[in-house]
This record gives sequence, C-alpha cells and structure tokens, in this order.
Amino acid sequence: MAMLLVISLPFLAALGRAGAEHSLQRAVALFAAVAGIALLILIGIVLNGSIAAFALTPVVFAGSALILLRPSRIARRLITATVIAMLAGALALLSTSSIGADKVNSDARESVASRAEILRTTSQAIGDYFPFGSGLGSFRQVYRTYERPEDVTSEYVVHAHNDYAELVLELGFPGLVLLLCFLMWWGKAFWAIWGRGEGGAYARAGSIACAALLTHSLVEFPLRTATLSVVFAMSLALMAERRRSQRPQVPDLRPTRHVVIG
Repeated sequence: MAMLLVISLPFLAALGRAGAEHSLQRAVALFAAVAGIALLILIGIVLNGSIAAFALTPVVFAGSALILLRPSRIARRLITATVIAMLAGALALLSTSSIGADKVNSDARESVASRAEILRTTSQAIGDYFPFGSGLGSFRQVYRTYERPEDVTSEYVVHAHNDYAELVLELGFPGLVLLLCFLMWWGKAFWAIWGRGEGGAYARAGSIACAALLTHSLVEFPLRTATLSVVFAMSLALMAERRRSQRPQVPDLRPTRHVVIG
C-alpha cells in the first residue's frame, strides 16, 4: 500500500499541470485540491511506516515537482542532481537493511537475513544454473539447497528481494536478454520524454512511477503485487504513447454573417 501511495504522487502532479492550462480561477482551485490530496497521501505514507516508502518518497516528490512546476534550466539541473543523489542514498539504505526491518522502529534481530546475504546466495545459484536457468517459479526450492544448515530457521526466504537476480536465476540467459532489451527500451523512452520533451505531463508521470517501481525491484519484489503491476503496465503504456493530445481550436468569434440589402 505504501508504494501505491508513493507512485500516485507524479500522477497527481500531472493532474495539477493539466489544470494549469485552463483559466486562472480553475487552476487555483485545482492546485488547492491537488495540494490537499498530496498532504493526505504523505500522511498515509508516514502512518504506513515503510522504510522503502520513506526512502523513495523524496525522490518521487522531487521528480513530481518537475512536472507540476516549470523551473529554469539551472533549477531543473539542480533538481535532477538532487534526485540522483537521493536515489543513490535510498538504494544504499535499502540494500543494507535486514528483511525484518521493513517498518520503521521494527525489531530486525529475528529477520531471516540481510538483502545483501540473500543476493550473495542467489548469485551463487545463478552461476551454477546459468545459462539455462532453474525454471520459472523455482526460486524457493532452489534457494533452500544453498542455505547453510546453521542459518536455517522456522522462517524462510520466498523471493530474492531483487527481482532482476531472481529472473536471471529462473530464466537464465534468455531471461537476461529479455531484461536487457526491456531496460534499453525503457531508457530510450525515458530520454525521449525528459530529454527531447516528447509526450505530456502524464507520460512524465508514468516514467517516474516506472522508475520508482524498477528501483524498488532492486531490493524487493513490488511487481509481484497485482495492484502495483497494473499501475506499472499503465505507466508503460503512457510512456509508449508519447504523442501530445491535440486540443481542438475553438474560435473566439461567431461565424461572419452577410446581410444583402436591396
């Protein structure tokens, strides 16, 4: 639920950006509504207490500001550099945290293992099963065979907490090729939206939502949740269809009428 709240922020910013193109009165009213909804979303994120949401919210919020506002080129570069720095910090925080510490103030002493330890074990299995892979959906059974006996408890690992590593383990070289092809397409579409200015506010919102989920997939498995996978698919569709919507031109004057006298 926390990540769903986080990735709703850029779409809220896109809604505010679309309203800014109308009359001043309507734009102010819509901006007030957007600000109120954003406040409720932030309160929901705080109440959820997810560390991943806390780490990614500043990054998504800064990216959403680029949609809602129209900063100068210097300000845009400054915000972009800040986003990259915060993203690196968020990844460092999440990758070194324990599985049992997904909530703020939670006790992680009884967690199964850290994400780094799970990734090391998964990497060892990848080396043994590459290039053919262990088979789709086989992670849980395969991982058990690589655990050290002294580490086995009543709790067990169900996913690699890194969807990319788990995909390569199960699908091998073909899965790696598919993953690289997708990431290349996504990177190209992302650059077209932000670098060349293709698409509108909703395409930018979709790119930010996708970036947040792809980043979260490095330390968790958010796309295995049905709701988040649906939002991810919708965001990809917005990125793929980047043409700006054409608003019909409505003439300000009524059609000219001619009166013939005589």
